[in-house]
Amino acid sequence: MKKLLFIVVILCTGTIALGQSPESIVNSAYILGNDRNIHIRMDMSISAENGTKRREVEVYIKRTQKTTKTYLHIVSPAFLNKMKFLIHRNENGDETKWIKTSRGVRRLSAANSSERIFGSDFTVEDFSAMKTSEFSLRMLQPVTVDGEEC
Repeated sequence: MKKLLFIVVILCTGTIALGQSPESIVNSAYILGNDRNIHIRMDMSISAENGTKRREVEVYIKRTQKTTKTYLHIVSPAFLNKMKFLIHRNENGDETKWIKTSRGVRRLSAANSSERIFGSDFTVEDFSAMKTSEFSLRMLQPVTVDGEEC
């Protein structure tokens, strides 16, 4: 049974060509932008019952026409700077994922998709490619939001 995905794509999709399938639109959408090379330094606040933790994370993304490499690295606080997360997506769409912590490096499998990254609410799945075959997608009629057709 396929999952039903009902979302309004307000991600960086670039220009949507007429006649483009819903699958191709979702496959070309990126949360952090669709440039070939991206470097982001972000502050992350993790709220928990025992207080709030602050993390500074560097994100590097390198895309070619058929491959993507995504690398996340905690740079602050300094005692956590060994925490890293890496995903390689090859030409066939297959992904290999690794995580490094103070306990060493582990290669992640599909069974690890709900594992939290760096103790945050982000999971391995959040940084992985969306498999459109798991969803039933369809085009909706355009709507106008703040004067812009979506």
